Amino acid sequence: MVDYDYLEDYRDPQTYDLLEEGYDEDYPLTRQWARSLGGPLLDLACGTGTMAIRMTKAGYEVTGVNIVPEMIAWARQKAASQGVSIEWVVADARSFKHQKQSSFIYMLGRVFRAELL
Repeated sequence: MVDYDYLEDYRDPQTYDLLEEGYDEDYPLTRQWARSLGGPLLDLACGTGTMAIRMTKAGYEVTGVNIVPEMIAWARQKAASQGVSIEWVVADARSFKHQKQSSFIYMLGRVFRAELL
């Protein structure tokens, strides 16, 4: 068995944001589904909150969930600096139990990978 923390690459959220800067391909489809289904929205594996912040600015109530505490801490800082109010939760999406209903639940990027299963 290999002793490897598969989340290691996600423990530095500032570098993650630099590497992902300018990536915008998920937004049009996410926006389209949100318009169709309405809110509130649940952003599972939200990373540093880029989409959650963007969707909140578009008028949706959003909850962002991520397993990596450093990502949520940075997302919280980013949202606060932009005057955006989002519920942030540190949790594993595989076992997360949300107390409120969401009309649209999404996971973006490369969240599902074989080594995570």
